[in-house]
Amino acid sequence: MWDLLTPVSQKSPYQWVTVLLSHMAIGIALFVWLLPIAFWIAPDHARLLAVWLAGSGYMLFERFQGWKAGRMLWWDSVLDWCGVCNGTLIALALWANDWLAAEAFILVASAIAFAGSWARRKSRS
Repeated sequence: MWDLLTPVSQKSPYQWVTVLLSHMAIGIALFVWLLPIAFWIAPDHARLLAVWLAGSGYMLFERFQGWKAGRMLWWDSVLDWCGVCNGTLIALALWANDWLAAEAFILVASAIAFAGSWARRKSRS
């Protein structure tokens, strides 16, 4: 299990995109899991609170991960956090039945995936 708590730099563009998509899935799951708690805390603002809790909680997890590993890869943490936050925003948009916003967040994720895989591919050649 502790291997999951070790920050790594994915060398392959395929691994990089897979990790980004995995973090988006984590964001979607966190939103769904935290939404009932957020409704209990603040019924009028539950969806935004769930997004905030997921993003803040994951940021703390990334900090713990760096502490546990004895090193902090800031760029890795920021990219992971962006994937999680993007996943929560996609879930928020779908929950609100706002398909245009969901598509926009998916386009953002696609742009990040394209740029990251392109940079990884370029650094390998």
